[in-house]
Amino acid sequence: MEAARKLSGYQAIEGAPAITRYGTLHKNGYRIEKFVYQSEPGMWIPAVLAIPGGGAAKRNAILYVDGSGKAAAAPKIESWMSQGTIVLAIDGRGFGELAPESRSSEQWFGDSSNITAALLIGKTMVGMRALDIVRGVELLAGRPDVDAGNIKGIGIGRASVPLLYAAAFDPRIKSLELEGMLSSYQSIIDSRIHRYLRAGVTWCDPALRSP
Repeated sequence: MEAARKLSGYQAIEGAPAITRYGTLHKNGYRIEKFVYQSEPGMWIPAVLAIPGGGAAKRNAILYVDGSGKAAAAPKIESWMSQGTIVLAIDGRGFGELAPESRSSEQWFGDSSNITAALLIGKTMVGMRALDIVRGVELLAGRPDVDAGNIKGIGIGRASVPLLYAAAFDPRIKSLELEGMLSSYQSIIDSRIHRYLRAGVTWCDPALRSP
């Protein structure tokens, strides 16, 4: 686990993240709160929180992160609300509202410029996205209406790898559902052509490489 932390450049932050709220929408039997939270100094993560009305004092919760953005959760909200589950959908850095303005090369290389910048300062995008997710878990676990022992992570596409790292680093994520997940890092080595190679890359410390 320590090797994974070092390779990904992941650095935990203690305490509840700061929040700036942007209003609440009331739907049929539930409400949606819009806000941003601070993942680390200077990094604000757009999020929506869907909360079903009535029911149990402590609810199961889902943290949803999709490589195409949190808006992809919209078709699933009604089903989750009918199950009485609280859902936090976020845009990790490089996703959704935080996606690069220029998408000409994003289809193949992901958030290339930010990934390169991360590597130059000894971090990785996968580690920083894992932090964005863990900070979202911190928000959920701190709510009085959430059963902190029943937080599930759902990761779609490019978000699946950072969610896997986040679950490894934070035991409060009790279960995972990963769609479009990278089968293995070996598959990257074996495949000559593939998309989003750099989105899941970790910094390679020679001391931690396998012989």
